[in-house]
Amino acid sequence: MLIPLGLLAVLNYFLWPTGRSRVDSFQLGARYRIAWVGGASKVRQEALTLLNETSGVSLPRSKWPDSILALRASDVKVDKDKGIIDIEIPLRRWFFWGDQLGYLITDANAPAPVIIDDPRIASGHRLWKISEGIYLYQKWP
Repeated sequence: MLIPLGLLAVLNYFLWPTGRSRVDSFQLGARYRIAWVGGASKVRQEALTLLNETSGVSLPRSKWPDSILALRASDVKVDKDKGIIDIEIPLRRWFFWGDQLGYLITDANAPAPVIIDDPRIASGHRLWKISEGIYLYQKWP
């Protein structure tokens, strides 16, 4: 009886997408998602055009470019002062908690954005560089 339970524990450790392997898959998935919607240069160009043409902070879905719609975003926010477009991906909940994932898009020559001063972050965050000017972020409560 203990042998099947031991085998199940070993298989669960190596095959179940938890911990480090789950987190590593976020960056890979973000790269593929950007490639599927037309590539990094197209997404960055459309986002920066949106940044230059808008005056609001939160944009209605009707004003989003095709590439941002194809990313299946749940919300798009503009920070003109920092020159950043924040594209939030729908929150995935597991019981009562969930991580917020999204893209931060800025000019390719700009330094990496800083999200640590965001008041919505209670416990932590991660930031991965996907391409020049495109970053994936993860925030958790």
